[in-house]
Amino acid sequence: IDLYSTNYPDTPLSKLILSGGGARVAGLDHFLKEETGIQAELFNPFAKVEFDPKKIDSAYLQYLAPEMAIATGLAIRPPEL
Repeated sequence: IDLYSTNYPDTPLSKLILSGGGARVAGLDHFLKEETGIQAELFNPFAKVEFDPKKIDSAYLQYLAPEMAIATGLAIRPPEL
């Protein structure tokens, strides 16, 4: 937050997006919001991904989502020819 504020002093942060395994620490998003006054939320790279809930457990996908940012990004890259 300090690095961003130093580099972009005229553009305040409006939201913190948490990803990775540490993002799932219980209450971390609420703690960061209380400490910084900036909205914090868990990243969900599957938010716009369509899937069959009969084949994939949506609760498990929601639980796993913050850890899947890099894997999802790599999966949607076009293949190199």
